[in-house]
Amino acid sequence: MKFQKLHPHKDEYIASAIRRGNELSGLKHDRSKEVSAYKIQQPYKHTKTFPPKIQFPAYMVELGITLNVLQNHTLYPICAALGRTDSSNNYTPHRHWKICLICAIEDIEEFGTVIIRRQNTLVYAKACDKHGATLHEYCPACNKSITTHSILKFDSCTKKYKAQAGSLDSPKHRYAKFIKELLEYDEVHLTQTFTDSLIISMGSDIRFSESHPYLRCIELYINDSLDIPLPKTGALQNMGISRFSAHAFTIFQDASNYLKHLKDIQEKIRARYIVQEKTIMKSQL
Repeated sequence: MKFQKLHPHKDEYIASAIRRGNELSGLKHDRSKEVSAYKIQQPYKHTKTFPPKIQFPAYMVELGITLNVLQNHTLYPICAALGRTDSSNNYTPHRHWKICLICAIEDIEEFGTVIIRRQNTLVYAKACDKHGATLHEYCPACNKSITTHSILKFDSCTKKYKAQAGSLDSPKHRYAKFIKELLEYDEVHLTQTFTDSLIISMGSDIRFSESHPYLRCIELYINDSLDIPLPKTGALQNMGISRFSAHAFTIFQDASNYLKHLKDIQEKIRARYIVQEKTIMKSQL
């Protein structure tokens, strides 16, 4: 596929653009080759390199599109915002792709094709950030998984779709908007230690129940309001991007609130270091 001749739409997942390009070029679908064409390798979990070194497919490097793809067509921004960028968190998932039926119908009318949006590839994304409608992991027309569905064949399938009214401002819709907004994050890459400590400090002030530790309370709330299964362990350090994003949403409710707290803490840390530096300089005079 000649990526330079194919311009992904806003928020389109890179794998969606690659598959569409291959199909338009008449190339036979080869899943293993397709995955290798979009898979971005993250550093190992215990790497000491920071920011992490990321390995891109060779053709992305040759075309000079690595940063554009990473920032605009993968899950990297939300991983960076929530301190989940190591190898246990996938920027380019090859499972659990989903579509909103209303978006699919609108895409055909506007673009002539259905696009897979990157925000709908996060495992626990359940609703469309735009319409609030339920996301579908399987095509209602042909029952094929969205992950393996032909992009071009959506044209015929969408003719059988029935638009479903969305549940606007429901917890699932607000969580979807939280995901979408954090995918716009383009600031400094945060460490897991930093974001974990932020969640712990803010979450410990929330009391859903007097009978459970706060992490368990949050998990029960997430299970009830977002329909996310309870984990085997509640330790923050073991949470991947999907579950941790649900925790962050539960505590902060919207991305702007989360980012405001990040900025406030970073400014306090910066001010503390400035004071320390001035103290050291005075002691050396």
